Amino acid sequence: MRNEARILALSALCLLPAVADAAAGQTEGRPTISARVSVPAQPPHWRRDVLTRTKIAVKAGDTLQFAATGLWYLGVPTPKGEREVPVEGFDTLCRCLVSEPVGDGHFHGALGALVGRIGERGTPFLIGEHRTVEVHEAGVLYLGANDNMEPCKGSKRAGSCYADNDDSVMVSVVLHPADPW
Repeated sequence: MRNEARILALSALCLLPAVADAAAGQTEGRPTISARVSVPAQPPHWRRDVLTRTKIAVKAGDTLQFAATGLWYLGVPTPKGEREVPVEGFDTLCRCLVSEPVGDGHFHGALGALVGRIGERGTPFLIGEHRTVEVHEAGVLYLGANDNMEPCKGSKRAGSCYADNDDSVMVSVVLHPADPW
């Protein structure tokens, strides 16, 4: 009973939308907390932030495991001509939120891949379909689509390519706290 109370208290502290299952996920006295999050391709406040804020608060030393499923529409077809893009995205030249320079002012990234960020000003990281990440700084988890950050469709605003996005994907997040007690 005492461990269940600690798990529920930790769940409330982390602001997780799901309640932890006291019987499942116990590893050497450290509880595992799980949540399922619906992540829209077009964040509700995309003009201010192109990623969606979750209710999952983390601290340095925590480990996050991600498993994502679903398809979303990003306003551009895949190389195979498909309308919807899977959470692992597809490789293309783009100045995406998470991309790498490839020379001559061009960038390469996984357009449409699930990406995350810790805190409002953290560095975005690629998640795709599955990934485990060790957290290096405290903050709230943000999730979203890796889309083009250049102005689109006549807009002068960077990140305006999020304006034509649609649909959402489901992401399972497992939080292994660094020090639950």
